[in-house]
Amino acid sequence: MSEPLKPCPFCEGEVTLDHDGNTQWISCTKCSYESCFIVDNFWNTRPIEDALRDEIAVLKSKLQISEGRIEDMIEVQKKYMIFDLSKHDGDPT
Repeated sequence: MSEPLKPCPFCEGEVTLDHDGNTQWISCTKCSYESCFIVDNFWNTRPIEDALRDEIAVLKSKLQISEGRIEDMIEVQKKYMIFDLSKHDGDPT
């Protein structure tokens, strides 16, 4: 295999690549899961995990942008001393 094996998708345990001359398989050292489906990088293909990681990255990026905008708005309010009038009773004195 060209890249290191990813951990077991079920328990995150370390996996080993074993063979008996004709057949190769992957075994988990923690939960004892075994898979004979060894095709180049098939074990390391996790489309759902990859899609979720991509979505998390996008959401984190959007959150950072939003947090930056909120901080900018607070600075503008401080600079121009803009107050939220809804918190006052309307009496100017």
